[in-house]
Amino acid sequence: MRRSSSRTTAYRGLKGAKFYFMRGVPHNYPPYRVRKLFENIKVAMAPDSVLLVDETVLPATGVGFIAASIDLTMLGAFASMERTEVEWRELVESAGLELVRTYTYNALDNEYVMDICLPSSA
Repeated sequence: MRRSSSRTTAYRGLKGAKFYFMRGVPHNYPPYRVRKLFENIKVAMAPDSVLLVDETVLPATGVGFIAASIDLTMLGAFASMERTEVEWRELVESAGLELVRTYTYNALDNEYVMDICLPSSA
């Protein structure tokens, strides 16, 4: 496992790895920066690579007070936001990737791991 730079402008890490993992990174950035981050990782991915993204995934309705306040904090501090699964899916697809599945590991805090790969038609 190799830790790479937190910069989103250019990918300088390992190419063709089986797994890429990030936790709590994309939510710090506005959509255009996250798209660029995903595009840069996509260039490094092999056909069987998987990008695992551990992030908050908000419910479409009924967001709790704490999650809503974190979302507003992200907006004020980083011009970013917490996202719903639909918003994550749209962002992933806009980078030319496919969100295969989400795995919940902490429902109380809306924590999920997203399984992202190259599109099956690629």
